[in-house]
Amino acid sequence: MDELGLAELQSGEAYIDYEAMDEEVRFLQLCMGFDDNHEECFALLSLKPSQSDRYYEMLNQGLEIDLKDFGEILYQETGHSIPSTETQEFLKTEFGFDFELEGQMIQMIENMQ
Repeated sequence: MDELGLAELQSGEAYIDYEAMDEEVRFLQLCMGFDDNHEECFALLSLKPSQSDRYYEMLNQGLEIDLKDFGEILYQETGHSIPSTETQEFLKTEFGFDFELEGQMIQMIENMQ
């Protein structure tokens, strides 16, 4: 198995060891909702690959999610659910989170449906 958790079975089929990937790779996810005080907020989550399936399953079911169970909260603001232009620039500079790319990906997914 290599350092990113990618491996090849003897049969030649590839599989991904998401838990091994947790040490090297994270998915950035912008989350919007409410904090513990029920105030509107958003957060940038560094999502563990091993938790991504469970996270998206709970999200799609509309269940309450405690972000700390799924990774590290890199940044959070309360009082609004959409980051200001200044905050978007900060998140792009500091963490590499590109809001334009995120929007383009969402649009592509919607067009595929």
